Amino acid sequence: MILSSKPRITRLWQILVLLALACSAAHAQLFSSAQLLQDSTYEYRSLTPATTAANFITQANGEGANRFVFAGNNIFDGATAVSIFGRAAASSATASYQSVPRPSSAANLVTVLNAQGALGFSYLGDNVFGAEFVSLMVKFSGNDVFSYVQLPLAVNQADFLSMINAQGANGFAFAGNVGFDAGGGNFVFSSLFVKNTARSDVFSYETGAISNSGTEFLARAGAQGLRSFRYRGDIIFGGAASALYVKNASRQDRFFYDLATPATSTAGFITQANAQGTRRYLFEGSVGLGSPTVFWAVYVSVRDLVLVSGFE
Repeated sequence: MILSSKPRITRLWQILVLLALACSAAHAQLFSSAQLLQDSTYEYRSLTPATTAANFITQANGEGANRFVFAGNNIFDGATAVSIFGRAAASSATASYQSVPRPSSAANLVTVLNAQGALGFSYLGDNVFGAEFVSLMVKFSGNDVFSYVQLPLAVNQADFLSMINAQGANGFAFAGNVGFDAGGGNFVFSSLFVKNTARSDVFSYETGAISNSGTEFLARAGAQGLRSFRYRGDIIFGGAASALYVKNASRQDRFFYDLATPATSTAGFITQANAQGTRRYLFEGSVGLGSPTVFWAVYVSVRDLVLVSGFE
């Protein structure tokens, strides 16, 4: 199965989702589905986190009405948690949110997601508010409709790559691996896939060597980006790690990357992310490279065409 040997990317929007994909990059696609990646400038701000699901929905809907979408909770100074919201200047889409109690199995999750997807809501991820364990949904202004399927987790990399390419050929993007309590301290993992039925996207996936330095990362991710493949994280089967890339075969977008020293405070993050945002770079997460591990903040920019489906 896919295991995480070390946190190569920890996304701001990666909220306690039980994933077995290293860095949860293709992921749960939390900010990728929440923040439309466009050829645009970006801006960010931070708020005090909500303490209940109801309060979160109120807060996020207020921000969403102003085109700021939830990018997740984070602790930068080791003590104070903040909620990060961001928006693309080129996007006119507003966002609305809702939550449901987290389903008890992958099959039940898909049933819930398909019902919500028919209403235009896409899966944002899972969060805990006190004793509440909920699945979060986001809906953007527009006519998108989403459909979900889940399959058993592959047992090796070849089977995994074959599975996600087969689904991608049918328009289903890999949305990450979800885990559910099977009792006795055991978890059952499934791979989750999502399709925007309002579009005709087709996805293809490739793997490549993992990077051990910032220079290698920029060279490898940049080379793939010029081929319209976006870096989605590292997958690990049986101790062998590979970088995973995805291409929306229906498009000709090119992806460009930049690295920066990770911020150590909320103010530092907002300053850094907004500065990168003015350069049309969206915050992707923090990647740990090499041994000993050196962490970098990863930013991505897209050129040529506007992305609107949110699953590239």
